[in-house]
Amino acid sequence: ALCYYYMGSFGDAMETVEEVLKDDPFNVHALCNLAVFYYHLNHPDLKEMVEVLRKLAPFRMEQTYKLATTLGILEDHKGAYLLFKKLIAHSGYGDIHMLHYGAVAAYNSGLLTEAEALWKRVKRLDPTGVVAPYYLEQIERKEAGKPCAKGVSYHYQLMEDEKVFTIEEWKEELVKDPLIRSSFLWALRYGDRDTKIQVIRAFEVIPDKEFEEALRLLLLNPAEDDELKQQVIDVLKNMGAEGPFASIFQHREQMLGFDDAEKWQKVLHCLKNKMQNRYDHQVIEEARLFWLEFIDKAYPGIPNIRKVEAWAASVEYLLLKRSKLSVTREAVSKLYGISITTLDRNCKVIRETFEKEL
Repeated sequence: ALCYYYMGSFGDAMETVEEVLKDDPFNVHALCNLAVFYYHLNHPDLKEMVEVLRKLAPFRMEQTYKLATTLGILEDHKGAYLLFKKLIAHSGYGDIHMLHYGAVAAYNSGLLTEAEALWKRVKRLDPTGVVAPYYLEQIERKEAGKPCAKGVSYHYQLMEDEKVFTIEEWKEELVKDPLIRSSFLWALRYGDRDTKIQVIRAFEVIPDKEFEEALRLLLLNPAEDDELKQQVIDVLKNMGAEGPFASIFQHREQMLGFDDAEKWQKVLHCLKNKMQNRYDHQVIEEARLFWLEFIDKAYPGIPNIRKVEAWAASVEYLLLKRSKLSVTREAVSKLYGISITTLDRNCKVIRETFEKEL
């Protein structure tokens, strides 16, 4: 639903949320999303939805974060501040963005002392940044009765000529919506794998330095799997980011370029397309892992991948042989449109890489 909303497809967004609430009427994320959609559409039931949200008391931190960002969108900054304060206490004081969100909510609520304390923490964590100093100056100006920013943006970045966008301006440029942005960034860090894939693909159509930085950080996270990182490389390429990229790939620190990851990923896509109507999910997953294991064992001497179909065919053939399933070289070669000679040559390379395991 967020992806639909982010792309301006409000009808699809509303329909998706309503489907979720039919199955789970108390889903915090769906209720928050519905309130945001109501807000931007000036829906007559908005006031009622806000009252529902104010009564929620989520126990999970990701739900609390969702509720906090939503209240910020709805301009209930005092409610947002109380929740951000809870999140900061839970996660510690090392998250620059969370501290900034709390400071913004406090500032917009008139809690200048609290906002100042949080932005001072941001300044210590990001001493070369310009965001915290700018807003600390705004507090000084406000306390001195001088002209200052009236409504502060949650987005951790100053706009051109240090102008803070109003809510109306954020409506006109949804792709820069600071709180929806924060939801995406949170999902990239803490969501499940399927959610992360959706967020990564959403970033592809919204070129942005903050999103690019988040994707680069994911490449260095040893907890993320290699296939997900290959998708990140693909998206970074389409965003126009400059490579190669520092990455923990195949359990090693290395610089990863576009061509390598793209070709490895294409082999997986080819395997899936050819096998999905002939084998169950378990066999296809074994083929995926088999290919990634080969890349891992062959590194750094990974052979040049000229013809994707040839390597996909070799993986399928060797996997089926290892699993003692019925398969012939002729059938696999015909299916992938390659010669038996090419199949044999690539199978030999893979066998040598695995040594006596195949």
